Amino acid sequence: MKMINSNVKSRQAQLPGTTQDHLQIFNIEMKAKKKSHQMPEQVVFWKWISPKMLGLVTQTSVYHWSIEAKVVAGSTAWLG
Repeated sequence: MKMINSNVKSRQAQLPGTTQDHLQIFNIEMKAKKKSHQMPEQVVFWKWISPKMLGLVTQTSVYHWSIEAKVVAGSTAWLG
């Protein structure tokens, strides 16, 4: 689990039997999941690049995931 501040944390889990990852962002203070997204391929690296933006790297693409936007912006596609 990675943290950008004391209230918001992110989590990554690989889906059993696949090469896909399931990503989740939680607001700990509100005890609520803010967002979740199933990536089309495995995430090999990820890091908070700003207080509201998560950078994700796969074998073929780089994505930016805003905790405020409704989609994941990638170098090759927009993901819902």
